[in-house]
Order: sequence, then C-alpha cells, then structure tokens
Amino acid sequence: MLKNLLFLCCALVMFSSCGDDEKECDAGFFGDDCEQLLQDEFVGTWSGEDCEGDDYTVVIQKGATPTDLIVLNDGIEIDADINSQTMFTIPTQTIIEPFFQLEITFSGEGMKLEDGTLSFSATAQSALGGGSCTAILTKQ
Repeated sequence: MLKNLLFLCCALVMFSSCGDDEKECDAGFFGDDCEQLLQDEFVGTWSGEDCEGDDYTVVIQKGATPTDLIVLNDGIEIDADINSQTMFTIPTQTIIEPFFQLEITFSGEGMKLEDGTLSFSATAQSALGGGSCTAILTKQ
C-alpha cells in the first residue's frame, strides 16, 4: 500500500510539472523567444479598393511603443493600438485635416486575414458628413 502511494505521488509530481512552459512575452512582442514585434505584422504599404471601387492605399508605421501603430491615410496620421498578432483598433479620435483644417473624427480596426490580406474598417465623421467603409488590402 505504501509503495502504491509513493508511486502515485511521484506520478502526480511528474505530470503536474509537464505543462505548457510557453514563455509569456512583454506587451508588443511574440514568438518562442519573444523577439518578434507585433508591429512588424502590420507595418508597410497596403493597397486595394475602397467601398466605391476606387484605388485606396494606407501606410502603416511603427508608433512610439511596441503596441502602437500610426496609420497614414491621405496625409492624416491616425493612432492605432495593437490588440493581437492579427488585429489592431483605431480608438475614436478627432484630427484636424491639414488642407481644409476640417475636424474629422475617426475610429476603426484592422484585421489580418488568413490569406495575408488586411481587412481595414474605418468610420469618419465631420461637419460635412461621414461614413464607414471596409476595404480588403494587400501588402505591397
């Protein structure tokens, strides 16, 4: 009986120590050694068609921290936050458009799809009106 109890205790210790030893990475990093930046999944020039079928391009750059992005859209800089290896969000923010000095409020998100394209959704509102659009963009 004592031999069986010792065997059971040893087995429990062995199996309880065999878990997922995956290292938890700091915010903005991923990979086996936590050396890959989440920003690198999104940074670049992305092109496709907008909701009206016109050519559409956004440029995504690294932000100030490993979880920040800057989305450049027609000369406007929009801040974005990385949520995961496949998604970022554009929190609601108001920006002054540089040419007409028009106040525009933006929000949205980007989601990297399995085929490597980016589903980019944005909503813009100004005194002149607004709207929403989702475009599927390919990295150039």
